[in-house]
Amino acid sequence: MKLKHVHITGILIFSIVISLFSNISKPQGINAKVRLVEVALTPHCGYLAFATTQKFEVLAGNIPDSNGRYVFIIEPCPEFLGRNFFQKDSIYDVILSRERPSSTNYSVLSKYKNEQLPTFWCSQIKKALSLK
Repeated sequence: MKLKHVHITGILIFSIVISLFSNISKPQGINAKVRLVEVALTPHCGYLAFATTQKFEVLAGNIPDSNGRYVFIIEPCPEFLGRNFFQKDSIYDVILSRERPSSTNYSVLSKYKNEQLPTFWCSQIKKALSLK
């Protein structure tokens, strides 16, 4: 009887640990589908960590404080995504956050200093397979 109790307790603990790690591995935030309005890239990351602010049109998703159709998305070290990843009018699936995605202190560069739009950090971005 005692062996059965230990076995069930072990399975329960294993299930809890798996559940905790599965939540950690999934980026959480605001899901949206966006179109890049204009490419604005920064210098490459090296001794300094750069992030770039780019303007996107919101095609789908419930983005807080976005009463218009455009938002700024800050992408840390955008060159890490590949040479031609960011292209004007390309569609992307994104997960956004109000918080910086890591403890790195990025130098955020933006050419949109005179525009007031909701601004988010990019937690995850990938090229969309379709407009749906």
